[in-house]
Amino acid sequence: FNSTHPYCILPSSLKIFNSTHPYCILLFSFKIFNSTHPYCILLSSFKIFNSTHPYCILLSSFKIFNSTHPYCILLSSFKIFNSTHPYCILLSSLKIFNSTHPYCILLFSLKIFNSTHPYCI
Repeated sequence: FNSTHPYCILPSSLKIFNSTHPYCILLFSFKIFNSTHPYCILLSSFKIFNSTHPYCILLSSFKIFNSTHPYCILLSSFKIFNSTHPYCILLSSLKIFNSTHPYCILLFSLKIFNSTHPYCI
């Protein structure tokens, strides 16, 4: 987050693998649930609504700025596990890149590299 665009996630905070793996997000950027919930992203990794809405992601935090900010994440791409896993975002809910949703993260770009790349989702 920066002062110019306070509701925008900085590309640097996503720690993208530049040349080697340009579409991968580093595991430690999102602090997932290791062995117990390997496909979930912890909600607590993101900005939330303090005490009033402790399990909610701020809608404004995920604003998309079209061509100017191509690395922003679209909130509608995510679904929350509500009752079962209130702190998790379903990884499978990430929408596929296509003409309809050009700014959504590709599901296949969040590759699991296991032993070879332990810090990648």
